[in-house]
Amino acid sequence: MKLWFCLGTAAELIKIFPIIDEAQKKNIDWYLISTGQSGINLWKQYQDFQLPNHRIVKLNDSNQDLSNSKMALTWFVKSLFKSKKSIQEKIYNQSSQKVASEDYWFIHGDTLSTLLGSIYGRRLNAQVVHIEAGMRSHNIFNPFPEEIARRIVSRLSQFHMAPDEFALKNLNNEGISQNVFVTQGNTVMDTLAATLKTISPSNNIPDKPFALANIHRFENLSSELRWNKCIDTVIKASQKINVVFVIMPNTENKLKIDGQTFSKLKQNNIQIISRLPFSEFAHLMNRAQFVITDGGSNQEECFHLGKPCLLLRANTERFEGLGECCVLSEFKDEVINLFLENPIKYLRSPNVSKIRPTDLVFKYLNL
Repeated sequence: MKLWFCLGTAAELIKIFPIIDEAQKKNIDWYLISTGQSGINLWKQYQDFQLPNHRIVKLNDSNQDLSNSKMALTWFVKSLFKSKKSIQEKIYNQSSQKVASEDYWFIHGDTLSTLLGSIYGRRLNAQVVHIEAGMRSHNIFNPFPEEIARRIVSRLSQFHMAPDEFALKNLNNEGISQNVFVTQGNTVMDTLAATLKTISPSNNIPDKPFALANIHRFENLSSELRWNKCIDTVIKASQKINVVFVIMPNTENKLKIDGQTFSKLKQNNIQIISRLPFSEFAHLMNRAQFVITDGGSNQEECFHLGKPCLLLRANTERFEGLGECCVLSEFKDEVINLFLENPIKYLRSPNVSKIRPTDLVFKYLNL
């Protein structure tokens, strides 16, 4: 029996990493299947975690990160029609292994790679395990295409690792009740705790107090109204404190097209840096006074750190930190301004759990 982790983005790898790490400790044979969605950054994050090179299989060749919706759609359609035979051959040629029916095939979250991975897993007759199952916004077009991907993936998976009771209820309401388990949190908390404990911070952390910004979601980059609101919020914050703006490949591409916005950010002395490996980003977040983000993972990370967090989203399917350290803006000026007036009032003590979601995943699968 082997464990296969079918992933496409660095974010997925960050959350799956503690499961891979535990598999290594237990001497369970494992391989990572790269879908090619974010070939460059997935590989960089793989190296950041110091994982062995011979354990990665590049199923779809990629020498770039898909930075816009047209590229993503082209890649997805091309990848979708890979035959069972071609998938098997690619895996065997790079690993000398075959996927067996007793093997567990892990996918994570709600990306296009998650959807693709669930299809590949079923095509290969493996046991598909969905980590972070049951997340729902109950609005099929928000976030798009993530909400659609979640619903399809839940129908294709045989094991569902729901992070909380709300996710469990969502699955049950959709008639999914077999092999549904609650992991009492997201595996990202295990990655965050291990990173801050075992890896020293780099020398790139500013000496002066700073805020951290991270805007990258498709619905924000594709809407000029939301994009401008996000940028205005970051600039407002910069009037009171230094801001470090970490940009993902799609945000970087957006700023190349929108040179006027890039100039506005630079004129307000906002430090713009390209995406960081998680080991560096985690320490940067930990040292920041507060965080401005549209990312669900960042919301969860801020919750575990007790870090003040302003969410630039209309809604969120996660409850972590809401009403405590995390504020959902809904893009309302009054909410945004209230947060920026005194972010420190949202500071909380770190949330430390004695239960590791990773351990529960292994327990439920009898590994």
